[in-house]
Amino acid sequence: MARSTAHRISRPAPGTSAGGPRRARQAPTSSALPWLAPQLAPARQTGTARTPATLDDRALVELPKAHLHLHLVGSMRPSTLAEWCRRDGRPFPDLDLDAGGWPRFNAIYEAASASVRREDDLRRLVDELVEDQARDGARWVEITADPSNYHGRIGSAAHVLAILLDAGRAASARHGVAVGWVICANRSRRPDQALELAALAAANASDEVVGFGLANDERAAPTAEFSRAFGIAREAGLAAVPHAGELCGASNVAEAVHLLGATRVGHGVRALEDEAVLSLLVERQVTLEVCPTSNLALGVYEADWAAAGPEGAHPVERLRAAGVKVCLNADDPLLFGASLLDEYRFAQDALGWGPTGLASSAAASIDGASCPERQRRRLRAELACWAAAHGASLDGAPGF
Repeated sequence: MARSTAHRISRPAPGTSAGGPRRARQAPTSSALPWLAPQLAPARQTGTARTPATLDDRALVELPKAHLHLHLVGSMRPSTLAEWCRRDGRPFPDLDLDAGGWPRFNAIYEAASASVRREDDLRRLVDELVEDQARDGARWVEITADPSNYHGRIGSAAHVLAILLDAGRAASARHGVAVGWVICANRSRRPDQALELAALAAANASDEVVGFGLANDERAAPTAEFSRAFGIAREAGLAAVPHAGELCGASNVAEAVHLLGATRVGHGVRALEDEAVLSLLVERQVTLEVCPTSNLALGVYEADWAAAGPEGAHPVERLRAAGVKVCLNADDPLLFGASLLDEYRFAQDALGWGPTGLASSAAASIDGASCPERQRRRLRAELACWAAAHGASLDGAPGF
């Protein structure tokens, strides 16, 4: 993807790495993830500030945490997608991102979205998503969805939202994970569509509809075109949680804060390119929903850290060291093969985060969540108990 020549970090083209083409996506286990594998063994062999894993999966699952950056369609199970493709006589999309980068990603995403054709499909999609979050140990999940995606197949955006809310309640009761919804506009569509979605979100603002977002290619339209929509959402008490600083640089992160009133930013990793923007995030206490596997898979940062060097490697650790609130998220498990649990494994195995670092991410996710305050207090109390049991310090962690 094209980037400004002023950008100081050299990166591979999307869909490639310094070591050549990437392998096709495999089953979502941390040792098999093609985006993460290059970062595990070399760091230990060279002794570059990595430590062996200290917590097993049970402890990582038991870590109380929220999941704030998770797309509904992007969380579809591959087996479910395959089943629906067979049912409708549609070809199963190749989930390999090797060729095509962002355009390839978008094409796969659209194909998956098109497979959701019935109300029962939506309900199953929500239920399976929440079940998977329970398996990963999420206590609160905010699902990003665009209800207008299903017009002509399932019904109007308002009708689809009603289905999603009902399905979320049922899944929450069944699996024990509280569910919030982020109604998300598409930057690749007309700004007046964002206004319609913002009005729908505002009319349904509650403990269930908790935020308004903006996703898709940052280069598709200027951020300012969506300021009115975010104003409607904020007036209704919804959290402003746009994507920014993924495909475009630090200036887009600043615009998300200044023009859209963002209290959280999806991705936001390229804020590291501008000290002033880093200072803005720290000053405003903006939480970054960091999705390492997504960034590596799309070539935003090098998958091969040994070749990339410190400036080309994923910056989540440097963001945290700068005082920015960061929490780990999975983004689109269907396309990237990484679950929330995988992201926490990655932070432990590749970044060397011990119990204190992992607890800090969990604390930031709880602090940045748009959940009811009573739930936030309960999650913080549970996190304090987990920290005490695993020798983690919460001194200076968000909310503590």
